[in-house]
Amino acid sequence: MKSSKQRKGNRKIVFIGVALFFILLVIIFALGVHSKQQSKKVKKPLTNLRLLNTDDPVLTDKNGNFTLKMKSTSTAKISVYRENQDTLSDSGKPYPVKKVSTNEYQSTIHLSPEQNQISIDVNAKSKNHKKTSTSFDLSNNSDAAKAFENGQSSRASSESVAESLATKKALDEISSNKKAYSESSESSKNNATQSTTTGGYKKVGLEKFVMNPDKYESTNIQTTGTVTYIQQIPDEDGMDFVVIVPAESYTGHGIASQYGTVAQIETDTIKSKGIGKGSTITVYGSGLTDAVKLKGHTLSSSIIVDKVSN
Repeated sequence: MKSSKQRKGNRKIVFIGVALFFILLVIIFALGVHSKQQSKKVKKPLTNLRLLNTDDPVLTDKNGNFTLKMKSTSTAKISVYRENQDTLSDSGKPYPVKKVSTNEYQSTIHLSPEQNQISIDVNAKSKNHKKTSTSFDLSNNSDAAKAFENGQSSRASSESVAESLATKKALDEISSNKKAYSESSESSKNNATQSTTTGGYKKVGLEKFVMNPDKYESTNIQTTGTVTYIQQIPDEDGMDFVVIVPAESYTGHGIASQYGTVAQIETDTIKSKGIGKGSTITVYGSGLTDAVKLKGHTLSSSIIVDKVSN
């Protein structure tokens, strides 16, 4: 028979063994939790997507068709949309996408004659990867589009004289306001209470000015925007109308009347500073509420520009 001392020793060994077993379980559990946490911290990579034939300029064929060629992973889900120019989001149904090989895809896009240029959004998403998005502009090079544009030009020519007169009238009003402003500005230069921030010009966000031009009527302002359109002022050599919009609203397509304003800038200044469509410029001048109609859009504010920087 085992002595009492031996039995106590055996129980102690069993107790120590059980304790070590539970400690081991706790360690294994902790390592598992840590491993899960580490795996959650790993960021998913972007889905591979490459457009193969979108070097500028991207043009349709003579029938208005363009076949977009893409390369991605074999399991990727790819969608091709026309971008909505008003909301900068995908518009309408996606264009059909066809898989032509293990990792190559194609989508045929058709432009109707009245569609001069559209923006295309391309999205790709594969398992355990983030969605990749890209876009490009597609221009219509079809014979039907050229005929349509020529027809539009013919109809527009009958309206050009009336529009030129309207533009000249607007210009005369702006020039008149500029003269009145210059006279009042001379007397206000010595006024120490003038509300300005930099060099006598009050810094104002372009969207804020466009939405409430009355507040800044005949006020020296400094504002920044992106150029979307430039037109020579009829019957006034050496001066151009330059439409600018807030940088975040710039899409590269025409005039956004709800966002833009017209700056009157000397042609030599535009050339010397290399200002063109897409340029971001800061203009310094007098804010006015004179409406100017350009390219079928009426902009309800304008700026008589004293100087420009870019």
